[in-house]
Amino acid sequence: MRVRSAVSDDVPEITRIFNHWIACDTASFYTSPRPEHEIAEQIARAGDRYPWLVAIEDDVEDGGAGTERPHSPRLLGAAWSKAWNPREAYAGSVEVSVYVAPDSTGRGVGGQLYCGLIPMLDDLGYRTLLAGITLPNPTSVRLHEKFGFVKVAHFREVGYKFDRWLDVGYWQRLHRSPPAT
Repeated sequence: MRVRSAVSDDVPEITRIFNHWIACDTASFYTSPRPEHEIAEQIARAGDRYPWLVAIEDDVEDGGAGTERPHSPRLLGAAWSKAWNPREAYAGSVEVSVYVAPDSTGRGVGGQLYCGLIPMLDDLGYRTLLAGITLPNPTSVRLHEKFGFVKVAHFREVGYKFDRWLDVGYWQRLHRSPPAT
C-alpha cells in the first residue's frame, strides 16, 4: 500500500467509496449520492492548502509459468481536509475526514492515510485539526485517538438518517509546537 496525493483520475473511485458510506452507513450525513463532478470540484478548490490523499494497493497478478503482469492499482481509501469555518479567525483550523473502501476496512488503511495527511497539515501551519464522528463509531474513535485527537464535544440528536436521530462527537488535535503568527 502506498499513499499519494489525489489526482483527477482518482475521482470515480473516491466517489464510489464515499457514496457507499452515504448509502449504507451513518458515517456521512449526506442522504443522497454525490456526483463525481462535485468531488472533482472539491479537490480542485482544495489546491495545496487542503490536501486530499489516497491509499493505493499495487497488486501483481501471476500470469503463470513464473511470469507476473501488473494489475491496475486499486484505490483503498481517501482522506481529505477542508476549512473548518470560512471566517478569517478560523484559518488555523482544519477539518479532516477519512473513508476506506468497504472491502479494505480493518487493514490499517485509515492509519496510513492519516500518517500522510497529519504531517502535511502540521507543515502547512494548522494549529487545530477537527474530526466529526457520528456516534457510536468505536473504530473511528480509536483511529482518531491513536493520532492524538481528544474528544471535545458531543452533540445529541443533531442528524437524522435511516429513520433515527444520531449523535455527533467532535475530536480535536492540537499541533504540538504551534508556529509563530
